[in-house]
Amino acid sequence: MEFILAQVFGGIALVIVCVGYFLKTKGTFMITQVVGNLFYACAFFVVGSYVGAGLVGISIFRCLYIYFAEKFNFKFKLHLLPIFIVMYIAMTVLFWEGALDLLALSSSILFTIGYIIKDMQVMRYVLIIPNALLVIYNVLATTYVSAVLDFIEIMVIVAAIVKFYYERRKNKEA
Repeated sequence: MEFILAQVFGGIALVIVCVGYFLKTKGTFMITQVVGNLFYACAFFVVGSYVGAGLVGISIFRCLYIYFAEKFNFKFKLHLLPIFIVMYIAMTVLFWEGALDLLALSSSILFTIGYIIKDMQVMRYVLIIPNALLVIYNVLATTYVSAVLDFIEIMVIVAAIVKFYYERRKNKEA
């Protein structure tokens, strides 16, 4: 039953997160990330992957912070990076289950680094890495639909990289 429930939660997260990529404003995108990540955390929780669920919980907080930073025009400062890293490490240590948890920890830290990079194209390249780590993590944690979600995110990121590469190239030629 837990396995099926994890796949349902992962499927709901997949739909919500994918819809977010088609929205135009960063604020709305961040809200879809929050809602999608709530379901993503539930998928981990029901299969007993508490590190995964906890790390996604911290990521929800990070996405909310970025949303409010955008909405109220305050900047995400680099000094917050160590705070998020410490929170991720503390969550991993608190619920440590094994070496697999290092994949989730690494991806959480890399997502945080990626989100604070100002150059959107560089950010896209960086975000491929944590999504690839999460595909592996989700397969090993048996949250297969969540693995599909992360794989689809990789494909969307690659499509965005290609799109913006050709747009820049076209603008330089004009």
